[in-house]
Amino acid sequence: MNVQVLMMASLLASGCTKSECISDDGCDTAVEEVAPVGAVDVAFDWVTPAAFEVEMYGLDSAKLGIAETGLGGTGYYLEDCVSPGSKCHPISEGANTLISRHQNATGELWDGTLEDGETALHQSSEENLTYAVWTLDGQCVAVSGQDVDFFAPHDCVNLP
Repeated sequence: MNVQVLMMASLLASGCTKSECISDDGCDTAVEEVAPVGAVDVAFDWVTPAAFEVEMYGLDSAKLGIAETGLGGTGYYLEDCVSPGSKCHPISEGANTLISRHQNATGELWDGTLEDGETALHQSSEENLTYAVWTLDGQCVAVSGQDVDFFAPHDCVNLP
């Protein structure tokens, strides 16, 4: 096919439609970020003492925060996404598994570092944990666990 014909076809295909036009003189062709459409379903489950599974449907990718809220000020908050210096866990649609590096779950000493897909938390602390999931642009889509009010100041409330 002729290169000029391909270029012309792509120019025509990328033109504005009437619904995109902001006036007769110009079109708004800026791409808007699309918010989640419909319900986002999230389920949290410790499947073994060292394996935490998050299943998420209705959203391509998100971030997960975990806080050990049941121990108050002595709890572990370095994976909650909201405390200074804390880590957020990237998750995607489907099943996501985080593996605990904690000695209580593995029986091995831990050096204190976390890679993607790892957590310092473990199943024996489950009753003290609170979980939250946000879109990449910060919209809360799920919160569950011991103290859902912990994430309320971060626009994350107990969702239906």
